Amino acid sequence: MKTKHLHPSIKSLALGLVAAAALASGNTAQAALVFTITEQLGGGVNTTYSGSLLFDLADAQARGNAYGETIVPNQAGLQVGPTLIGYLLLPIIQAGGPASFGPGGVNSAATSSGDTAGINGSLGGVLLPTGYVSGATISGTSFYDIDFFGSGDPATLANLGLTAGTYVWNTQSGSFSDTITLNIIPAVPEPSTFALLGLAGLGLGLLRRRR
Repeated sequence: MKTKHLHPSIKSLALGLVAAAALASGNTAQAALVFTITEQLGGGVNTTYSGSLLFDLADAQARGNAYGETIVPNQAGLQVGPTLIGYLLLPIIQAGGPASFGPGGVNSAATSSGDTAGINGSLGGVLLPTGYVSGATISGTSFYDIDFFGSGDPATLANLGLTAGTYVWNTQSGSFSDTITLNIIPAVPEPSTFALLGLAGLGLGLLRRRR
């Protein structure tokens, strides 16, 4: 059986296409910020984010005032990470980007750590640290233990005024386009809880049969 050899020019072209595809897939995987708000069983809401964002520094506005770690659902406002004193505001392309992710007002985090980033729908922008470099990977977290501006009960999606779901914003800066995704996830009972509920239902069924 004869082995077919590719012409050197064809082989070079094929290798070039493979390399370009790998590079493109790498850029796609690296770009985009993903925020997650998770309700915990028994109370408490944890917010985290990780990822990177591609942008042209010439399009970003430098702001010098402080911006606290808060959730403002009715303005599509969210900052994860410690309070920023000085930040970059990068414009959001509003087409397809939600103006809110629930009816709630301002709520402040109890603890925060890591890098700081956020979304501000009312300002139409993305918050980034002043020294942020386009495409750099960052991550942060903020935790809400009580509803500070409401009842004072343990924080839940309901008393923070958050609506579960997935929300996506688009950014356009120079020749760069990117996405920001927010996932709001309600608490899910552990399997043992479902098992106890099932046993309780079985017990009620047996009692009814005996009667």
